[in-house]
Amino acid sequence: MTFKIKGCTDTTFQTPVDAAKPLIEAPPIVQYPMPRRFTGEGKPAAAIGLPWAEVGRDHISETGMDWWFARMNTSTYDPLVVAVTLWDPRQTAWGTYQAWMHPPTYQLAEAGSEYYLTGWRVRFSSISSTTAT
Repeated sequence: MTFKIKGCTDTTFQTPVDAAKPLIEAPPIVQYPMPRRFTGEGKPAAAIGLPWAEVGRDHISETGMDWWFARMNTSTYDPLVVAVTLWDPRQTAWGTYQAWMHPPTYQLAEAGSEYYLTGWRVRFSSISSTTAT
């Protein structure tokens, strides 16, 4: 499997075009909150918060940016609930999750750059599993 998303107007899961695929600098991996308490044996016992993921790439073209914006509610740019396929390191498998997708963060590229934006990141918060694959 690979990273996929079912966004605002999508009826099926969409695989990113090459210009929009998350790269190693921000891979599609579920992140878990750090444990706050430990057992007497030093094993994690409690964590506060829900899993999250932040996907993206260091450089993105206008084509890649357009693909991401097509998944969002561009009339308000408010966070929205989406279905997303992410790698879960605890399960060592891809899984389908429901999560809040937040508008992207980014910086403008330097003048003359072949890329439109840099530091493109899309955050998915409050991740909950819908199926394990």
